[in-house]
Amino acid sequence: LPKVLCIDEFKGNANGIKYQVALINGETHEVVDILECRYKHALCEYFKKFPKEQLDNVKYVVTDLWEPYIDIAFTYFRKAKVVADRFHFVRYVMNAVNDIRIRVQKELPKEEKRFFKNSRKLLLSRKTKLKTEGQLDKLSYILINFSEDLRIAYREKEELLDIIHSEDTSEFRIQKFSAWVTRNLASSIPQIQECAKTFQNWYQQIKNSFEVSYSNGPTEGFNNKIKTLKRVSFGIKKFENLKARILLLNR
Repeated sequence: LPKVLCIDEFKGNANGIKYQVALINGETHEVVDILECRYKHALCEYFKKFPKEQLDNVKYVVTDLWEPYIDIAFTYFRKAKVVADRFHFVRYVMNAVNDIRIRVQKELPKEEKRFFKNSRKLLLSRKTKLKTEGQLDKLSYILINFSEDLRIAYREKEELLDIIHSEDTSEFRIQKFSAWVTRNLASSIPQIQECAKTFQNWYQQIKNSFEVSYSNGPTEGFNNKIKTLKRVSFGIKKFENLKARILLLNR
């Protein structure tokens, strides 16, 4: 087992099971193993086969905020820090903004709804990634004229992304993240408040993500290769064949 173990599921649809699990070395980006399913009992059966010395060799477990993965990490990797993958916890605030966008769009009259319809990409992109004056003008118009909830949610999304991508020290970013959570636990916007509650529940794991650079980026990248493999193979129904083909991708 590697020092940095990244764990994430992918949609393999093998042996009648929708999701399989990829274990990736977070330092070398090599595949450690492919598991048939993400069921907790199956993960326990897999990891309990390893001797204690190997389990203790793992210093970081990088995962999303799915509870069974966290439980597995706490049970078998006693000397490891559990690191929340940044992409996955950012997705919570992205989903909050998008839910508010959908609600606002449904309440608009027909003509304004047509204007608002293609706003998703504008609202979910980082403001610094918008390249044209037209995009910035349309974004400003939407935030000023349609919904105060949407304007506030967008602002909180941008601030969280600024904290995550900042080059400040980890201590300063953790301090700002804590302030973000505290402020939004009292938010009058249900979606943002729920997001802050989730971050509070997984505070230690998210805090760890500010202290190290490890993420599930290598796993997500490899999952894209698996999607391509499935597409050109028109699906691979037997897990043993799927696993063999995936491992060949890593050679």
